[in-house]
Amino acid sequence: MATAPLPALDTGYYLRNFDTLVAFVKSSYADILPVETLTLIDTYQSLTTPAQALYVRLLMRKGELFRCDKLAYDEIPDQQQAIDELCQHQLLERVSSANTDLCERLTLLTKPELVALGKARGTPIASSARKPDWVDHLAASAEHDAADHVDRQKSLDVLLEESYPMIRQAGLAVVDQIKLCFFGNRYQDLSEFVISELGVVTYETYALDNDHRFYHSTQQLLNHDRYYQLLASADDIREMDAEALIHLCESMPEKTDAVLQRRVERTITRAARQLERLGELHSARDWFAKTRQPPARERIVRISAALKEWPAAKATLNDIQARTMDDDEAEFAQRFLPKVQKALGEPIQKYTAPDIVTNTLTCDFIEGERVEQRVQAVLTDADTGSVCLYVENLLFNALFGLYFWDDIFAPVPQAFINPFHRGPLDLFSPDFYIRRKQSIDQRLAYLLECPSVGRDGNKSGSKREKPSSAKTVLLSQLLATAQQKSGIANHFVAWEYATPELLTLAVETIPSEDLHAIFQRMLADLRNNRSGFPDLIRFDPQGYELIEVKGPGDRLQKNQIRWLNYFADHGIPARVLHVEWGSA
Repeated sequence: MATAPLPALDTGYYLRNFDTLVAFVKSSYADILPVETLTLIDTYQSLTTPAQALYVRLLMRKGELFRCDKLAYDEIPDQQQAIDELCQHQLLERVSSANTDLCERLTLLTKPELVALGKARGTPIASSARKPDWVDHLAASAEHDAADHVDRQKSLDVLLEESYPMIRQAGLAVVDQIKLCFFGNRYQDLSEFVISELGVVTYETYALDNDHRFYHSTQQLLNHDRYYQLLASADDIREMDAEALIHLCESMPEKTDAVLQRRVERTITRAARQLERLGELHSARDWFAKTRQPPARERIVRISAALKEWPAAKATLNDIQARTMDDDEAEFAQRFLPKVQKALGEPIQKYTAPDIVTNTLTCDFIEGERVEQRVQAVLTDADTGSVCLYVENLLFNALFGLYFWDDIFAPVPQAFINPFHRGPLDLFSPDFYIRRKQSIDQRLAYLLECPSVGRDGNKSGSKREKPSSAKTVLLSQLLATAQQKSGIANHFVAWEYATPELLTLAVETIPSEDLHAIFQRMLADLRNNRSGFPDLIRFDPQGYELIEVKGPGDRLQKNQIRWLNYFADHGIPARVLHVEWGSA
């Protein structure tokens, strides 16, 4: 089916969006904004509409240096007047030899324009020369003229200023800070307004008044700004040497809130890992110790083992086992502990992985059909009432997102910073559950009130039965939420797959105890445990089962193995199906 064309944006969309952003920041944070930020906002709001439009248009372009002759906007009829006004208010600066390097200015010219300049000055070079060669050549010739006091009718600087007037946009660092106030990060930008206005993405409505604002002090805002400035000024961490890495870590701002703490610790963990790669083991371990972001403690254990400091390795392993941050850590501790115990001469606790139910299926190979599609077709049988669907992570994520919708978008302080969130800022941290524990626990408990007769005679399970009244209420609530919130952005819900038919079939068939167990594990680590679900779900008159399909040569991933082990521990029907190709 053809996709409907997107509606056209009106000419002033960008100005309206930026004005909304600026007004929001001023009304929410005027009491904590630095003086220079508040001054820029006031100055901008005092401008005429054409001057505002030009300033925002330039913000939408790359860089800060622009040629005046390359700017042309229908909604700004007198562009020169807008430039003059912005220069008067120090939001633009006219470019000259006094404030801008010659090479930087020459870079804005095209190669034919550079060639023409060279010919006009009588200093041409080979026509095959690349643009950077022309820039270097012209800059060198101008430097030579100055050194040798060559008298030309017009210097290169004068030629540039007369033929190619340029401007530099001012206040960009302050604008970045304003956008940081609004978005809370450096990766969202004004395009969020556009996709929302076009209806490409619809966002949930939640409180954004002063009682729920994110920043509460100037220092907190400056610390976040400082963090992003450091990242922007640093090279790729994988390319940095030990001195630069240590300087980056030492320069990190004070962690004034939980969000900044997670960001800073994530960066320190990455830097420490690079220090480890460089062989700076003691320094790496010291920096890993300043963060609890996984895999920091794993790396501490491995470094201690590499240094043969076995008691230190054992102490960190004990800490991991006492307060595990995620499944990766727990699994590492189980697997690595025997090595440390052996080195210390202690009794060894061997790690034994649980057995996973595995079957083999021989299918005919069909060109262009994925292995999951082939198995889905084989296991679907209208005569027996067997329906097999490809759902992977989509189904249980949708059920989770719909069931806990009100918790995901609850008016928790510092959860939301702007109107463009798919979930709260703490969604993928342990704080999400901790800060909403009472409500989430009530929802989890309700799932245990929805049993039906099942596979062992007293627990709901493989045999499909008439839903209990409590489960009927559960289904009604989920369908009502799906209908009311349809299309609204949520990290867990892919709306094209969250159909009423699939939701109804899943809730009526999957025992609530199974949903309870699955949601509990997801809540333990939403970042990692929202993936790894089996590819297929098969419904039949006896109930349901989850099936992970592996074609020839495919292997189970770690997160898939963890889910399969968890299903086995909780009596949730799941298996691995290895496919072997038969004759076509």
